[in-house]
Amino acid sequence: MKTLNYAVTVGLASLLSYWLTTTIMSSVHLSHEDGQLGGMCAVIATIFVLRRVGRRASMRRSPACRRRS
Repeated sequence: MKTLNYAVTVGLASLLSYWLTTTIMSSVHLSHEDGQLGGMCAVIATIFVLRRVGRRASMRRSPACRRRS
């Protein structure tokens, strides 16, 4: 269930970042291809940020990490 929740979160966040980036870039009158490339970069950045946040959260919940501190 935790994996499904994470997958849905990543999917929705990626979709939102793509949509926002392409919408903003199209309002600046850039070419359609530039908007799509910007959206792709935004999705990749979103995935990397969520991976890092997920790792930190799982480390805080880990019993082994609690014993060390």
